[in-house]
Amino acid sequence: VEGTIDSHKCLLRGILCIAMSAMMLMSGCQGTTQGTATESSLTKETVEGSAVAGESTAGTTKPSSVIGANYISSQTEITDIPLSSLGTIALPDYSKVEVTMQPVDREVTDEDVTTYLNYLLSMSLREVTGRGAEKGDVVTIDFTGTQDGAAFSGNSGTDVTITLGAGEMLPDFEAAIYGAKAGDTVKAEVTFPEDYTSEEVAGKTAVFEITVKKLEEPEELTEDFIRAHSMSGAETEAAFREELRGELRQMTENEVNRAAFLMALDQLVAKATLKPSEAFSDYLYRYYEKDFEDYLESAGMSREDYKTEVGVDDAGIENLIWNMVSQNSGQLMILRQIAAEQGLDDAKTLEDGLLRYAKEMYGEDVTEEMVGQLYGDTRSMMALQAVVYEYMKKRIEIQYQESETTGDVTG
Repeated sequence: VEGTIDSHKCLLRGILCIAMSAMMLMSGCQGTTQGTATESSLTKETVEGSAVAGESTAGTTKPSSVIGANYISSQTEITDIPLSSLGTIALPDYSKVEVTMQPVDREVTDEDVTTYLNYLLSMSLREVTGRGAEKGDVVTIDFTGTQDGAAFSGNSGTDVTITLGAGEMLPDFEAAIYGAKAGDTVKAEVTFPEDYTSEEVAGKTAVFEITVKKLEEPEELTEDFIRAHSMSGAETEAAFREELRGELRQMTENEVNRAAFLMALDQLVAKATLKPSEAFSDYLYRYYEKDFEDYLESAGMSREDYKTEVGVDDAGIENLIWNMVSQNSGQLMILRQIAAEQGLDDAKTLEDGLLRYAKEMYGEDVTEEMVGQLYGDTRSMMALQAVVYEYMKKRIEIQYQESETTGDVTG
């Protein structure tokens, strides 16, 4: 049992540390990458920057109307599809790939460490008793709203968790929760902004009934907390902070390597000759369509809710999915070809590579079981990325742009 707790602690620490190091890196990387082949963002911003806004999806072929034509089962793992079925692949030389980035400030400040520490505290919650909700508390709520006595899209939620004072909900909604205790039901009269994303309620007022199901607060930094969360056996705050500083340094380095890999992958896609087959395009469309449906289910949204909130129709959703196919098909073809050419595509090599990748990203205590928890249905795609990432790291040369103020090149 104790080992299970330690595993979850390790996983949480790794995820939080990656989030922190990514934020630190954002100001230091130059160049646009399209993300990994397994990432998919279904937000309004993605729609506005996708084929919905008029970008071309040339290079992909829509599914055949003939049932069974060039069929690849949607249940087939990406690593099990015959390489020849992916389409035409002609790679440029990838023995050495140069990428250019802005200088990366690898210094981890005291403020960075404090922010990371506060993340850890906020994720270690304890139940609040004897008082009402205050700023900084984490509340779990159910809510239902009506407008002129009628329901509207997105008017209800179950087991919704929010941090008071973090701006996650509209001010009128959040204000009604302050002072409430677990088990209380309160009402909120909420006026939506004129520019609210949903035109259905923009500028209008709704009445919400909110039930507080759970009230929690972050842990305090105590010796017991340090002993329970230190990976190195630290017992003092100073030692624990140095441990966290080391984690952030390592994760920042990992993020630099990962960013360089994605930039190199984009370069190879741009220089390669890639013509996805109809079968592969069909496969990816169905894959991302399911990903989209899973997203809606996890968000508690219907397809109609999504269309209203984001401002697209069925054709817009279809274009969004095709845009994801267009962005990711080339990357996946590159990954498969390199893995095949370098003998990295057998099952054991892929699984071992994914475990090493997860340990690098999340910490040495990551186990096979945790890998499954981390990647779920994307495990096959992530394993493919992991082995090629490990191979290419040694072949990517990072050039840093000269500083505008000093003219120096940071290495």
